[in-house]
Amino acid sequence: MSGTPVTILIPSNLAERRDMLAHRLRFLGMAGYTGDVVIGVWGGHEYIPDLQKVCAGLAQLKVAIVPQQGADIFPKRLLGLAELVRQPYVITVGDDDFLVPSAFAQPIALLESDPGISCAQGRAMNLKVSADGEHYQGDGFPLWDALESNPVQRFATLMKHYTFSWHAIYRRDQFIERARYMVDMQEHSTDGAFFECIGDVYAVITGKVALCEELYMIRGVHDRNTSTTARQGGINYLVPPFLLLSPQFSACYAHFQSLVLKMFQAVGVDTTKEETLRNILKGMMYLLGHRFFKLRDGLQPREAAFQQMITGQDPRIMTWLNMVHMAGRPTA
Repeated sequence: MSGTPVTILIPSNLAERRDMLAHRLRFLGMAGYTGDVVIGVWGGHEYIPDLQKVCAGLAQLKVAIVPQQGADIFPKRLLGLAELVRQPYVITVGDDDFLVPSAFAQPIALLESDPGISCAQGRAMNLKVSADGEHYQGDGFPLWDALESNPVQRFATLMKHYTFSWHAIYRRDQFIERARYMVDMQEHSTDGAFFECIGDVYAVITGKVALCEELYMIRGVHDRNTSTTARQGGINYLVPPFLLLSPQFSACYAHFQSLVLKMFQAVGVDTTKEETLRNILKGMMYLLGHRFFKLRDGLQPREAAFQQMITGQDPRIMTWLNMVHMAGRPTA
C-alpha cells in the first residue's frame, strides 16, 4: 500500500474508545497500510500520550493526532480534519470499524478514470466480537450503487435502497463541500439524523455512487455503538423513529429539503418542473421510509452473493477476520 493517495480520517473520544482505536490502528498496520491517518481527538484528551505510544509502535502509518473541541458539532470537526488533508482522496472511518486497505485500489481507479463518479467503496459486513475476543458473529451490511447519468434517476435509485456512503472514498474537494453541507444541516436542526443523510444525498446528486466487489469495511457492532446508545433510556425525540413525532421535525425536514433542491439546481436540474419535483419527492419518501421504518427494496444479486460469502466462511473473508483477531492482541 506504499504511496497510497488517500487519507483516513478517524474521529475519536479516547475516554471511551482508546482501546478500540488502538485495535483498529494495529489492524491497518498489519494489513500493510502505509498512508496518512488523521485522528481527531474530541474527548479524553488526557489519553493522547497513550495513543502516541501506540502510534510509535506503528511506524509504517503516518499518523497525525489533532486535539479538537468536543463541544463543536460533529460535521464541523470532520470538516476541520478534511482541511488538513494533502492527499487527493479522503475516507472517514469510525474508531470502532475496520477498513481493508487492499480494497482501496479499485475505488481509487474508478474515481481517477471517471470524473462523473462522486464516491466509490467496496462491500461491507457487520462483526460482533465476544467479550473475550475469541468468538465472532458476522452478517451483511448491504450497500447499493447508483450509476445512472441523470441525477434525478440516480437519486431515486439510491433512495429506494438507501445506502450509506459515509465510509466511501471521495475526492478531497468534494469531501470538503459535502462536509460543509453537513455543517449547514446540523446547524439548522436539533437531531442527529438529517446531517448524516445530507452527506449521502450529496454523493448521489453530484455524481455516480460506485461499488466494487472486494470486502472493504468491517463494521464493529457492540453495545456502545452510537446508534444504539442514542436509543437507550426511553423515548428519544432527537433520533428516528420518534423524531418523526417531534415538534421540531417539520422545520428540520424543510431545511433538509431546501438543501436537496439546492444541490439539484447546482448540477443543472430544473426543480420547478412538476414531474421533476414529483420524482425528487418520491425519492425523499423512500429516504424517510428507510430512516424511520427501515424500509428498503430487496437485495441485489451481487449483494446476495457477497452475503453468502460471509455466512459460508469464505477464505477471503476469514483472512481478514483472522487479522482482526490478531490485531486485538497488543502483544501480537
